[in-house]
Amino acid sequence: MEGDPPTTLGMTDVVVAGRGARPSGDWGPLRPGPGDARLGILKVMAKIVFDGKKEAERMATFLEESERVLGKSLVILQCDGRSEESTYVRLKREMGERLGAMVSVDFRSQISDLREGIKLANEDETVDGILVQLPIIGADREEVEQILSSIKPSKDVDGLNPKGRFIPAAIRAVERLVDIFKITEDDQVAGNG
Repeated sequence: MEGDPPTTLGMTDVVVAGRGARPSGDWGPLRPGPGDARLGILKVMAKIVFDGKKEAERMATFLEESERVLGKSLVILQCDGRSEESTYVRLKREMGERLGAMVSVDFRSQISDLREGIKLANEDETVDGILVQLPIIGADREEVEQILSSIKPSKDVDGLNPKGRFIPAAIRAVERLVDIFKITEDDQVAGNG
């Protein structure tokens, strides 16, 4: 084993790692370490590449065809000191419009203005959804939580109000990955095993 050349791994290769195997940060080169021959047990870890853009496009197409958001009204509140859309706000607006929603972006320069914008959107019966783009300039963590909690649960489309009916996007993404890759409680996804 000591004289064997290192194994360089590509995107579709299977990584075989046992005690003493030391993959570098990019998974190659992999060189067996001392004691591997005596270990007798090897773990096989498949390297899986997930195409997030492809999955996002699949979900967008589903939502377009289902017309679930067609004609809905969304207000995006941005309070980060800018007077133009941030990249994230632009992408959210564009996706909402693609899905047939009426999207408006409301720029607020101060936290008090942001609170007023949320109050107005909460009271407006023509507004179906409210989204506050983070970060909020000048707000500490506690203030951010208070601001997000002030969004009417039925209108909190980001799922960041603890009383909201929507599940936050990050949690939905993890749930989707668990479903796609058929991960069970017994599977070890990350860590030292």
